Amino acid sequence: MSVNHYFSIAPESLCVLDTDDWTIISCNDSFEKCVGPSKLTLGLKFVDDIIAPSYKESVKYSLQMADGKIIQNVDTLLIDNKYPIYRKVDWCFVKDPTSSRVFGSGRLMGVKEGTNFACEEEFRNFFDKAPIALHWLSRTGQILWANEMELNILGYTPEEFIGQNIKKFSQDKEEQILELLEHLASGNTIRDVPVRFMAKDGKIRHLLVDSNGNFSEDGTFKHTRCFIRDDFGRKIREARLEAEREAAIENIKAKDEFMRKVFHEIRSPIHVILQSLQLQETASNKDRKELLNCASEQTRHIVDIMMDLESATLFDQGKVPVVSSYEFSLFDTCKKLIDSFNHERSNINEVKLKLDYEEGTPWKVKGDGKLISRVLRHLLANALKFTDKGEVKLSIHYSSQQSNFIFEVTDTGNGVDLEFVNQIFQKYWNSGNGNGLKQVDGLGLGLNVSFNIVQTLGGCLQVSPNTPTGTCFSFALPLDTSETLEEICSLINTNTVSLASLVNDNEKTSSKTSAFNCVFGWVASLKKRQQPLQDTQWRSVFDCPQATQHISDISNSTTSSKNPTPVGSGISHLKSHILVVDDNTICQKVAMQSLRLLGCTGDVASNGKEACDKLQRNPLIYNAVLMDLRMPIMDGIAATKYIREVLNLCLPIIGFSGEYGDDTKLLCNNVGMNGFVAKPAKREELKNILEDLNLLR
Repeated sequence: MSVNHYFSIAPESLCVLDTDDWTIISCNDSFEKCVGPSKLTLGLKFVDDIIAPSYKESVKYSLQMADGKIIQNVDTLLIDNKYPIYRKVDWCFVKDPTSSRVFGSGRLMGVKEGTNFACEEEFRNFFDKAPIALHWLSRTGQILWANEMELNILGYTPEEFIGQNIKKFSQDKEEQILELLEHLASGNTIRDVPVRFMAKDGKIRHLLVDSNGNFSEDGTFKHTRCFIRDDFGRKIREARLEAEREAAIENIKAKDEFMRKVFHEIRSPIHVILQSLQLQETASNKDRKELLNCASEQTRHIVDIMMDLESATLFDQGKVPVVSSYEFSLFDTCKKLIDSFNHERSNINEVKLKLDYEEGTPWKVKGDGKLISRVLRHLLANALKFTDKGEVKLSIHYSSQQSNFIFEVTDTGNGVDLEFVNQIFQKYWNSGNGNGLKQVDGLGLGLNVSFNIVQTLGGCLQVSPNTPTGTCFSFALPLDTSETLEEICSLINTNTVSLASLVNDNEKTSSKTSAFNCVFGWVASLKKRQQPLQDTQWRSVFDCPQATQHISDISNSTTSSKNPTPVGSGISHLKSHILVVDDNTICQKVAMQSLRLLGCTGDVASNGKEACDKLQRNPLIYNAVLMDLRMPIMDGIAATKYIREVLNLCLPIIGFSGEYGDDTKLLCNNVGMNGFVAKPAKREELKNILEDLNLLR
């Protein structure tokens, strides 16, 4: 029988130790059964990690002598996959004559009579199945034992974790680890100490440690008793609160600067009004008229500012104007706007203002002329403000294929920063910082109000460079151009007296064409009477027809059932926080409302670049991204590529767009999206995909 074979099958617990630091190099089957599996024990320091502190000096002396003398009843740590425990073991050590190693032989002594094994097993089960992570560390940081919860949190098997040094998994500095161990070995207790461990999946787990030491009767340190709690939920909550705090501070600063500009814009015309009134007493009749006209003009300017400020605030609060529908002359509306600006401008010779109403484009349309006129006035005023020489042109044409009227306002100015303009579209107070636009009077409110009005009307205001210079603002609206027979008959039936009077007044008209024009002119006059006379009314964005273009059943429910809040602070109890990325403010609001109804929280970004910036600053706080595909600055496809390839984030990204089809879904899948929802979507569809991605908790 060979020596190696005897070593393996010997009934005694045998091990081979390195004389430098008494590291366990090898062991036989009996040692594995008695002390612990080789996967857990090999690499441990025999004296520091296996022998109880009160016996360390005597065992170390015996190892140095290695003369075969027996040391009786040594408290020895027995390690298995369940729970470590000290037992009495007799040891003797001899030198290996062929090397500098030492052989150790141990024999487990009998257990004292009366030992309650059932109670011991109950305690083992209690600690191993505990709902909080637990582990023991030796003074050198060797992991002597860990329960199931800790192994589950980190994802390791007992063989991969137990027996290793804690420094292998900790992401904190070695000096900090040793300092904590020394602190515990000195009899101190630590509470809520944040630590970072590398899990098996490569992710860093943020944990909190409560620990103290286990000491022998003579006060010698044995090992630590560490209680581990998942701290990731707290980290995320803190990160979310910090992000909200920073955003609130930025908004407060921006709005504070914006309000300073508002005060300036109001103070200047008030000063002109006061001066005009004061000069009335000494001015001639001719001058008085000019002064009154000047005061009147400045008063209208103040009223316009107040109207825009009120509208922008209401839009920001989730309100939209109620859209009326009546017949009006689109051509006349545009012509009056051009004439009005030409009458008011002083630089009429330097900047030409033109109207290009394409031939064949219907003049009479059905829609809200008041809101359309307001948008065009703002866009023309903005273009004139940024154009010193050249021309500003309002172009209108009808697309029969799309059944849309296309509106374009182009200029030959120096152009604007497109990213900055898109920011103003979303947040009117961003104009306060003055970046991207040349220094001119104005608040930027007109662009924000126009952007939101166009969305309410069913379009989308876009800005692009006007080749070779200048800027182009454009939008398309689905305006009705035809009158149905039913509408005409209804008007005739309810206005027979007026019609009879009209016919009597035209009895002498023999021309069929004249009669036809006469009747339809009368119909138009009746419709004109139906135009709203009062100021614009407002309603919740969730009640407007455009909301259903994004979430079809958003108005079906306005409250969500509140489930009891789970007790505890784990990550599983946090609501999913989802980043909604869309340049449409109505979509942002209805998507956020839908997520709230599904028990989630969220944040918004108006384009892909803004989304990437938010994820780069705070990668921990978002659980998923709801990504539109077509956006200015950076679209959803480019943003997803950046998130995956540059930021290296693996959070779920869900495509959310009016474009759908196999090609679109394939494109989304190829760039790394985890799902796709087509607009308009039902909340049930959104709920299903969030459930599939385990985002509803």
